[in-house]
Amino acid sequence: MEGFLLRARIVWRRLGRCLEPPVYYDHPSDSPRISASELEEIGRTARNSEHALPWRSALRSRNLWAILLSGLSYRYGICFFQFWLPTYLVSGRGYAETALLLTTWLFAGGAVANVAGGWASDALVRRLGLKTARRTVPFTGLVISAVSLILTIFVAGKYYLLALLSLSYCGITFAQAPCWTVCMDVGVRFTGAVSGARNTTSQVGATISSIVFGYMLRTTGSYNIALLPVIGMIAACAMFCLRIDATEQLFPESIARAT
Repeated sequence: MEGFLLRARIVWRRLGRCLEPPVYYDHPSDSPRISASELEEIGRTARNSEHALPWRSALRSRNLWAILLSGLSYRYGICFFQFWLPTYLVSGRGYAETALLLTTWLFAGGAVANVAGGWASDALVRRLGLKTARRTVPFTGLVISAVSLILTIFVAGKYYLLALLSLSYCGITFAQAPCWTVCMDVGVRFTGAVSGARNTTSQVGATISSIVFGYMLRTTGSYNIALLPVIGMIAACAMFCLRIDATEQLFPESIARAT
């Protein structure tokens, strides 16, 4: 009985720790849970004394604007798959609602392509360098996505249509990982601010996408016409990605001061 109570108390303590709200620290050495050997393995890290990104200077960077606009156009394009795809297939292309289960393969393929894009980007960094790798992977994926989506307009067969939609979705998710990685490449110590700014423009793109697609569908009655801005924004995102230079950090001088 005593052994059972002891084990119960241990389980209860561990459960209580799991339910505790997460605590974050600015520096590894501030955390009581990190041992001296772990700190030695982590090595010397600089403390960030500049918590706020100097936006006035940052907004003069073409690199940052390319990242922000790529986020807006990317999210505009991918929103079609995330919000409008079932309606498009049923109302626009004559799919039965039960046949929507087939889209499981589309999203499963997108998940695989997402991981593959990150792997490909890192692998190409070692061969082509950071700048070329971070441009090549998203550009390739987005071009495949845009072209596949164009072809859906001219395809009648339901399975051919689903194959093209899957290829388009895989293309856009293939580009996702390096599109976010450049925020770390460029932002470095301000990665959170750059990522947050890109996420903000992404949500703006999502809002515009949902409104414009629905408005065009109501006014024209054609899903194919409503798709044209989606295709255009995916293509625009590919061009914005070509403008991003992952080797050009926003504030290299502040990094030098910190090290």
